[in-house]
Amino acid sequence: MTDIIDFPAQTTVVSDRTLTLNLILRGGQAISVRSCEILGQNFRNRVSFQGVNEINDVLVTSLALALRKSLASVPDDGPHVLALPEFIVEVPGLMLCGAHVMVMKARNGLRNAIVRFREFMGSVNEAFHHDLGFQGTDPSHTERLAASVFNDICLPMLNLCRDMEFARESGTVKVPAELIAKAQEFEFQAELLKRFIFNAGSGHSDPTSAHLGVPVQQMLR
Repeated sequence: MTDIIDFPAQTTVVSDRTLTLNLILRGGQAISVRSCEILGQNFRNRVSFQGVNEINDVLVTSLALALRKSLASVPDDGPHVLALPEFIVEVPGLMLCGAHVMVMKARNGLRNAIVRFREFMGSVNEAFHHDLGFQGTDPSHTERLAASVFNDICLPMLNLCRDMEFARESGTVKVPAELIAKAQEFEFQAELLKRFIFNAGSGHSDPTSAHLGVPVQQMLR
């Protein structure tokens, strides 16, 4: 296969980013995804796929079907350019409008196709199946990690901070004011983390307090 050939595309007032999909056409209806690229005003981000990744296994169903339908009109041989101003795909969290397709000349039975969308609004992650991992860390995993940090690090530190405050108030130990200020700042940050853990669990089947190992009422005292 030849290297990917780029063609100019300007961002618009509606969207300051463009999304490009690089596909491989293998004859018939066999289409695989080679890479995707997001171009912004100050960045360029590309994700490449290893091996043969069939379009139905990579892209969400509505987008895969729309691309198959559009590419069905491309001649079987020779380079070809296709303008699709009425192309539109809407999925939760993402909308793609208008497309420009450039198909290269076949080599060894394979053809490279570049699909660039005119408007790209929302999160590109939503164009891909969730099991690929583009959607980021699972919320329940984030919740458990935050709870672990709170239990194993924050709670012991909070106890130490409060012991210093009690010692200072009783006059048994002289604690520098700067250290007390740092302790109070840490207590404030720990309270924010505690409330994040609780709120993160509000939409999950398992209550967050189960991860913390303490009753909710006790956690929010």
